Amino acid sequence: MKKIGILSSLAILSGTMLFSPDANAATLNPTSNSEVILGKVEYVKGVGEEDQITITDSRPANGTQENFAITIDPVNGKYETTTYGNFPSDETTEGRVNDTYPLEAEGGSIPPIGGSSTSHKASVKVLTEDPININCNYTKQTLSWKDYGTTIGFSSRSLSYWAGDPTAGLTHWYTSYAYFDGSPYLYNSSKNLRSTAVAAYYNWDFPSANKRTDVAHNITITANNNATYNYSLKMVRTGEHYNLLHFDIYTN
Repeated sequence: MKKIGILSSLAILSGTMLFSPDANAATLNPTSNSEVILGKVEYVKGVGEEDQITITDSRPANGTQENFAITIDPVNGKYETTTYGNFPSDETTEGRVNDTYPLEAEGGSIPPIGGSSTSHKASVKVLTEDPININCNYTKQTLSWKDYGTTIGFSSRSLSYWAGDPTAGLTHWYTSYAYFDGSPYLYNSSKNLRSTAVAAYYNWDFPSANKRTDVAHNITITANNNATYNYSLKMVRTGEHYNLLHFDIYTN
C-alpha cells in the first residue's frame, strides 16, 4: 500500500510547476515502522482535488539502490516508507529529452578544471501507480559528474519519461510535457552541481471517460564534492480520483 503524491490542471497545462513557494506546507514525521528515514517530507493540500508531496534526502553516489514506497497520513502528520526489491525496468517505449542547455556557473564563468578525478553518477526515478499497483507513468533524471578532490565538474545528464498508453489496466496516460528546467548549475566554489527536470502526465479515463486526472513530477539532483548527492522530489496530483494514485521512488 503506497500513497502520495499537485496543483490545478490549468497550472500543469500552462507549464508552471507546483504550488507557490509560500504555500502552507506541513512537515510529516516517520512512523516507527518506516524502513527508510528521509531527510524531510512535506505535504500541501490544495483547493479541491489537488495536493503535493515534497521529499528531500541525501544518498551516497556509489551505485547502491534504495527503492521504497511512501504512505502519507497528513491528518496525524505521519509518513511511512516500505522498501522493496529491484525497481521495474525502464519501458522500451520511453521518451528522452535532448539536453541543449550549456553549463552555467556561479559568477558567470566556468572555472578551469583538470588533473585526476573520480567519476560519479546519480539517478532518481519517480513511478506513478494506480490502486492495484499498475504502472501509469514515470520520470527519471540521471546526473553524472567528476570529482577533483575539492571541486567537481559536470559530465552529462539525461531525462527519460514514459506514459502508459494503454497501461496494463487499459487506462490511457499521455505526456503533457517533459524538459530540463534550465542549465546544470555549478556553485559554492564548484563544490556543488545542481540539475532539475520536470514532467507531467494526464488521463481522461481514470476511471471515468469524461473527467481528467493529472500528475506532475519535479526532480532536482545536487551533486556534492564528497561522493554524495542530495535530491528533492515534488510530486503533484490533481483531478478525478487523484488520491487513488501513489508513487514509488527509486534512487542509486
